[in-house]
Amino acid sequence: MIRGFQKSSFVDFPGQPCSIIFFSNCNFRCGFCHNPELVTDDGSLPSFSSEDIIAELVSRKKFVCAACISGGEPTLDPAMITFVKQLKQEGFLVKLDTNATNPEVIKKMINAKLVDYFAVDIKGPKSDYNMIAGVKVDFDKLEQSLNLIAKSGVDYEFRTTVVPGIIKNLDKMAAWVNDIIGCKVKLWVLQEFENRKELLDPTLKETRPYPPKEMQELADNISDYCEKVKIKA
Repeated sequence: MIRGFQKSSFVDFPGQPCSIIFFSNCNFRCGFCHNPELVTDDGSLPSFSSEDIIAELVSRKKFVCAACISGGEPTLDPAMITFVKQLKQEGFLVKLDTNATNPEVIKKMINAKLVDYFAVDIKGPKSDYNMIAGVKVDFDKLEQSLNLIAKSGVDYEFRTTVVPGIIKNLDKMAAWVNDIIGCKVKLWVLQEFENRKELLDPTLKETRPYPPKEMQELADNISDYCEKVKIKA
């Protein structure tokens, strides 16, 4: 179900102004998630019809030509693919934010040419993944998705939110991902942890983000595994 709609963003689609559509529910329970109200969908958020959002986007098409599909984890919603098909029929570029746990949906979207850009959240090294995600992760599905995306020919980024004390051994994480996809990652974005927002684990609000110098050191640690590393504050 669509539970959020941001009309304009200039940072969520590379090189394009976009609107963001938020789907509810997620199969992960990351403590640092800054959209906790979308994770379990307790019904407190407003709902939006796909028809109304499409109409709004079409009316603003001269200003916004792209849509970012986010969440939650949007691939869990059976109605998401139909909604994206409508977006593509109207000529919009589509970016999909995903945790890469649903390769069946990702494969369908790639084959149908429904995605112009993937942003894939990589939580950390394999040894810490279950702890970070807060659930038992199906690594076969995760690795299948990463392979599909890396070999799809669709532009993509892998991204990691760097939480002090939780996200460690980034070089091991990057080496693991290289082994999965058989090549360097095209773009890896290291996202600065934000403790100013509401978080799924409120105790993390006491955690201070890494300063810029340390973020750069972390980026340098994975540079051998990527064609490009970017820091996002």
